[in-house]
Amino acid sequence: GGRTWSGALSSLAGHEIVYTVVCHPSDGKTVYLGSDNGLFSSPFQGERLQRLGDLPGGPVSSIAIDPQNPDIIYATIRNNGLYKSTNGGANFSLLKSMAASKVVLNPGYPHKVYLIGLSNNSLYSDDGGDTWHAFSQATTFPGLGRESGWRRWIDGDLSGLAPNPQNADEAVAYSRSTLFKTTDGGASWHESATGFTGNAWSWWNGAAAFDRFNADRFAFFNNDVGMRITLAGGNWFEPNTNPNAWAWYSAGLIGWIGTYAGDFQPIDGSKVIVASVGNYFRTQLMRTTNNGRSWTLVTRGDDAEDMNLFIAFHPNDPDFVYAGDKISTDAGKTFNPIGFPRKYPNATLVGMCESAPDVVFAMDKNRTVILRSTDRGETWQEYARPGWSFKRLDSLPTFAADPADPDKIYTLDSNYDLAAFDGSTWQRLGVLDLAGGHDGANFVRTVAVDPNHPEIIYAGMFETGVPCIFRSLDGGATWEDITANLPRMGMSAMKVNPHTGELYKGSHIGTWIYPSSYEVKVERPETSPMRFHLSQNHPNPFNPTTRIEFSLAYPGPVKLEVFSIKGDMVRTLVNEKMAAGSFSVAWNGADNDGNPLPSGVYFYRLISGNMLLTGKATLMR
Repeated sequence: GGRTWSGALSSLAGHEIVYTVVCHPSDGKTVYLGSDNGLFSSPFQGERLQRLGDLPGGPVSSIAIDPQNPDIIYATIRNNGLYKSTNGGANFSLLKSMAASKVVLNPGYPHKVYLIGLSNNSLYSDDGGDTWHAFSQATTFPGLGRESGWRRWIDGDLSGLAPNPQNADEAVAYSRSTLFKTTDGGASWHESATGFTGNAWSWWNGAAAFDRFNADRFAFFNNDVGMRITLAGGNWFEPNTNPNAWAWYSAGLIGWIGTYAGDFQPIDGSKVIVASVGNYFRTQLMRTTNNGRSWTLVTRGDDAEDMNLFIAFHPNDPDFVYAGDKISTDAGKTFNPIGFPRKYPNATLVGMCESAPDVVFAMDKNRTVILRSTDRGETWQEYARPGWSFKRLDSLPTFAADPADPDKIYTLDSNYDLAAFDGSTWQRLGVLDLAGGHDGANFVRTVAVDPNHPEIIYAGMFETGVPCIFRSLDGGATWEDITANLPRMGMSAMKVNPHTGELYKGSHIGTWIYPSSYEVKVERPETSPMRFHLSQNHPNPFNPTTRIEFSLAYPGPVKLEVFSIKGDMVRTLVNEKMAAGSFSVAWNGADNDGNPLPSGVYFYRLISGNMLLTGKATLMR
């Protein structure tokens, strides 16, 4: 049963691709093999493989044997057709000419034959292949982007099918990252998986964004099909959330319709989103005020294009947006260029420290210099120029800013391994050696840090076929391979959900979620009578006193602090354990020493557990 194995039974030299190995259903001896070289068999349990039959040349991509009459053998020649033998494989005749992929028999009703095609052409037969009927397009659940087009077809090499041996009319098929079922023998198919199944919205998910206030609202930004947003925690996704992009593309305003980065305005209930749109590495900026039902193209023209690798609202100032090589002070309605040093005119933003959001980082065009600003991009300093590149095989750099330490960043070292830098010292973190792979092909492609537990770091590898994702629970001192059931297809976007601690990973084969290493409670309106909420202070503007009201869904430690516009903490209003409920706190406009603060804009921040909310108050003396 696989507990022990003998040495090689037959050489497979010359077989570049082995598609399938099938055993005789009853004799316990004969083994059949389909490869790019054709059909082979062994009457000695795998030893002395010999070519079988008179099939024409071509790759044999599947084999099926009638369990009630093993002399009947079906074989598909990929992209050619289905062949049938009635004398144990000695001779074959063409049964169906088509672009075929694989054949499946119902073992309880072997006259029931399913033939999966390569391109919208799958068939079924009720009489052993004498007559054929076409699969219809499958019916899918709404809201996952599969309602129309190619996502409803069951076809291709990556599809599978399992008939019910006790019912000739039932079978389950897998295709397009979901499961479908037929109860009428293949005439109609209906989606049978439930919930979010990891559907691949496009060839690649470039980024993800999470609403800081609403755990049920998050979005993926995809390089072919635009943004997809859920307002239901991933149970379903809103229909076409990039309806204006095709008109912009047709008019020559953008190079393509994909989106690659974006963020939600940090105001509870706001439907404003700012995102990039265009052709991979040359994108414009767009803005929506209704969760993506319509968009306004904010920037236009070649001079306004940028890679826009990083887009983020300032968490303490909901009108301030970082985006590529630009900054907005009106919540994304307009953007102005960042005044990068003349030496680096083509620099672009790559990250922000979440706890000190005035601190942002940028890279030069060649990805060899990291710049740093501590005043929202007003002034810049050279932060790192170690003599190597922070990218490898394309212009996308590897980078993450530590969410708690404004001096700490993660990027590549000279060996393309993950490294940490604190402004003075480089520390190689040793992920690349654990992953293995080829020296010329593998490197750390992506890095993500848990915003609630900065000691938890995730590193994703580039090369396919090797372990591709590693996690550290101790700040990079040790690592564990958590690739688990993830297909080893390299890495793209990774981001930690700030509400749950789960890791979201996008790829061209679906969106995958890895569970958190710690337990969190996510507030859900339908189950909790109280929600985590921070109200606008009132009155506002104020002089000399204002009140700040908030509510807590769960008991626990609570902090309510006030910050200056420079990010300095000036007053702690609450720092204690509190019960669930609603509360109101007064602030008299003074600092922690009782000194009156000057007129200006101040930010107040409420923290409870791993939840964080902010508001803005104006003091007028």
